[in-house]
Amino acid sequence: MPPIIKESVVAPAATLTVTKEAIDVLENILTTVRTEEVFMYRIEVSNTGDADATAVEVQDVIPEGLDVSYLEFSELSWYDCSITGRTLNCALSRLGAGRTFTVIIDVASESRLGPIENIVTVSSSGLPDISDSVVVTVVP
Repeated sequence: MPPIIKESVVAPAATLTVTKEAIDVLENILTTVRTEEVFMYRIEVSNTGDADATAVEVQDVIPEGLDVSYLEFSELSWYDCSITGRTLNCALSRLGAGRTFTVIIDVASESRLGPIENIVTVSSSGLPDISDSVVVTVVP
């Protein structure tokens, strides 16, 4: 009798990652800024899986002590981003396998001194929520 061979089939799946960085205009990573200095938060959401991620939501609440001055988004046609008050919300109907969605938020530090933590959270249909954070220290 020939041996029985069992094959397992792995269904394609989306895998999301998120990275958040504080950067200057030359895209150098920042950990310290001066009061009233303008810098940027760069958020990159990537799908490293082999299937599309659907109903992707990106949320970032800009902390007190920072003023939002400008938003810039990837040139994808299937997203809707807005900022209300201090909260950035982006809704992507899908993020294709191997694709990355990038958001750049220009902010200016106010007179508040010390560390400011900023957290971004990403959710998607059928996947666990993920987040990343960055701390920038404001000095005189």
